[in-house]
Amino acid sequence: MPLARCRRTLATIALFVLCASSSMAEAQSSDRLNGKSLEAAVSFAQALAQWEFVLIGGSLVVLVGTSHRHPTSRPKRAAYLLFLPGWFCLSWSIYLGTQAQGAYLAYLLVPVTTLEGATQRLNEDIGNQIRWMFYGLAFFFVWLVLYLFWWIFSKRGTEGQSTS
Repeated sequence: MPLARCRRTLATIALFVLCASSSMAEAQSSDRLNGKSLEAAVSFAQALAQWEFVLIGGSLVVLVGTSHRHPTSRPKRAAYLLFLPGWFCLSWSIYLGTQAQGAYLAYLLVPVTTLEGATQRLNEDIGNQIRWMFYGLAFFFVWLVLYLFWWIFSKRGTEGQSTS
């Protein structure tokens, strides 16, 4: 009888160890999968920041460039003031992208950072990054529409190509 009880106890322990190790393996692969999704989200935030730098650089080229038609009167050139809030919004969006990268680094390097906390912070930062990028693009879109109307309806003789 004691031998049968010992066998049952050993069988129960062995079954417990097998089940526990398989559930631990699932949890580890789940953490790896979630870690990979965090890595992909940070990569997305970096790609957005790169596009924002391109937009800022392109708008600077438009502002100082001489190879395109531009208004010569001060009231019509006032539309270029839309670049200032556009640059601010894009700059803030870039900052939020770096915050998202910081949340991922905290998940990797700081032992007390949980996957759920990092995911929540990353989602907030990337969501805000996208929103501020949209705001910046809206300012540049308004400028583009104003420029397009000016370009279509202006008289080429009075406000033409700038001199190089």
